[in-house]
Amino acid sequence: MYSLELTAERTRPPSIRVTAPGLLPDADGCLPHVYDDGSLCVSQFGDFRLGMLFVDTVVPWALEWLVYYELWLTTDTWFGDGPDRLDPESQSQILHPYLPDGSLPNR
Repeated sequence: MYSLELTAERTRPPSIRVTAPGLLPDADGCLPHVYDDGSLCVSQFGDFRLGMLFVDTVVPWALEWLVYYELWLTTDTWFGDGPDRLDPESQSQILHPYLPDGSLPNR
């Protein structure tokens, strides 16, 4: 079971992060489809607009992200959409530095 934290401000899109259990980065300390602050990349810019309900958007998008994350853990391939809608083989290359505390790994 995962615990999620949703942060919403009127002036920016909501962000969502996994608070427990900690996400498992690869051997290089990278995770697919996360931002530098550890929040999940669940949509493209502009997908969420004011007035949309979290229960209809960000929450299901985060759950879908978790399905792709579990698949990535076992296959090493990210099957979800990416910024450029790349093919599944290319998706596995979209990795971002990540540490559970939100800091960036030394590279």
